[in-house]
Amino acid sequence: MQLDRRRAALSWLCQIVAAAILFQTLFFKFTAAPESVHVFSTLGLEPWGRIASGVAELVACVLLLVPRTAALGALLALGVIGGAIASHLTRLGIVVQDDGGLLFALALVVFASSASVAWLRRDDLSRLAARRHARRPRVAVRPHARHVVLLAALVLAVAQDATPAGAVEPVWSNWRGLAIAGYDPVAYFTDGKAVAGSSELTTEWHGATWRFASAAHREQFVADPERFAPQYGGYCAWAVAQGYTAGIDPEAWRIVGGRLYLNYSKDVQAKWEQDVPGNVARADASWPRLLAGN
Repeated sequence: MQLDRRRAALSWLCQIVAAAILFQTLFFKFTAAPESVHVFSTLGLEPWGRIASGVAELVACVLLLVPRTAALGALLALGVIGGAIASHLTRLGIVVQDDGGLLFALALVVFASSASVAWLRRDDLSRLAARRHARRPRVAVRPHARHVVLLAALVLAVAQDATPAGAVEPVWSNWRGLAIAGYDPVAYFTDGKAVAGSSELTTEWHGATWRFASAAHREQFVADPERFAPQYGGYCAWAVAQGYTAGIDPEAWRIVGGRLYLNYSKDVQAKWEQDVPGNVARADASWPRLLAGN
């Protein structure tokens, strides 16, 4: 039985709201953003809980936006977001890292929207259940389902590549193996700004490739890498201070006491700068434990 126009419009509104909120969280989960890593570290599920929930939310988004599978997407979203709400109520609290309860409020909106879709499309669920019982199990995977599985597998592989597990590498590098994402570490000290390095001027140190804007900068780094290399292997200084690691934005930097500190973003750097001495002290204490995998 087809939905009437009013119910169809309401269902689509709820589908879009739920999918939009779920989709905007994927970037933070799959790039190991400090906020997301904090949540799953608190729950003791970092990194695989973060990656798994991100993949489930991605699949839910796709299913929600396809009319034939919207009801299934709503059920999947209810399961994922129900776990998130339970985590807020038991471990995380309503307010997470001074967000004013925004994360919890968004979870409630997704839950309400998904529940509405499941209710409005309950006839679809009944038909799917009846069809499942009527048909014999088949090994073959339908084309659209196969595409969803392949997409989820691809995202899982990318997220795994971006996620530190156990003992961290001594130097953060991007997927191309470039420290500071290819920026010149010496330029922060000599030029007072972030400068992209050249692919023709490189050196290897601590398992990463370092690029430089000039031969002179490369010579300075090779002579004394500890002086110019960013602290904590170039991981986000604020994240290390919280007891975990995250990537960085080369433009989010500051030199304090002759040492270079990088952060995930300028917004995160603003948090770090609220208590530089305290954050440095905490990061100095946690960095050896992170290197050891503790």
